[in-house]
Amino acid sequence: MEIAVNNTVENIKRILETNELTTLEGHGITNAYTKTEVEALIESKPSQKTLKAITDSVVSINLESDKHYTFAAPTTLTITGFTNKGNSNSVPEYTFEFTTGATATTLNLPVGLRYAYYVAPVKNSTYMVSIYNGVVVMLEVTTR
Repeated sequence: MEIAVNNTVENIKRILETNELTTLEGHGITNAYTKTEVEALIESKPSQKTLKAITDSVVSINLESDKHYTFAAPTTLTITGFTNKGNSNSVPEYTFEFTTGATATTLNLPVGLRYAYYVAPVKNSTYMVSIYNGVVVMLEVTTR
């Protein structure tokens, strides 16, 4: 047992003297990210979305990319434009949902968007909308 302890002590002394374990390579790790690379990855990570609930009956709004909006039974919902609050290297996504009341919501979206899937709002329904890279996907949410 004394031999093992002496060997361990000698190894620790050698390591401290040569200072070889101050880097990941000193530990034999050659496939890890550097601190600078990790910081860059964190910086480029999309921000977490915050929820913004709006209960006005007539809404005209510019959407921000770091928020998910909910609209409760608006009679008219007009999206006037978009503001990218995320990293400039990422493609922003704008999301919102709305529930219609006794009458269908009139939804007005900016000109120039492309539509992958769109359903016209009807009364007493809920819709989820995602706008990514200028493409709109709008779906009715149902329960089974």
